Amino acid sequence: MRDFPEIAYCVLSACLNGALRSHLVRMCNLNSRQVGRYTERLLDSGLLEVETGPGPRTELRTTVKGRRYIETYYRLLVTLEGAPREKRGEGRRDRSFWTGVARLLSAIGPSEAKPGRGLTAGGGRSVGAEEPV
Repeated sequence: MRDFPEIAYCVLSACLNGALRSHLVRMCNLNSRQVGRYTERLLDSGLLEVETGPGPRTELRTTVKGRRYIETYYRLLVTLEGAPREKRGEGRRDRSFWTGVARLLSAIGPSEAKPGRGLTAGGGRSVGAEEPV
């Protein structure tokens, strides 16, 4: 079972260059009700923004704060990869770890963004690269 940080990573990664809610259903393996709940929470947190274009279609796009979340989450995955399972924690200990990560990420404000660092929408570093971002 996936938890919020993992699903948020998937949604934010899918929205780097803009995505429709219907595309998130397929790309993140969620139903439309789940997409609504997760995107609402990410919008409220300032990690996603709504971009309206011509016509009735509205796209969701990852904000600078959301890009920092993706980068931080990716670094955590790289750091934890290969660590013995008992050291990573399971059950309640694992949830408390992610709760701490969520608190840390919520403390990061948009004013801390530094130009030229992190992920970029057009031709920047890719999230799935071999080396940590």
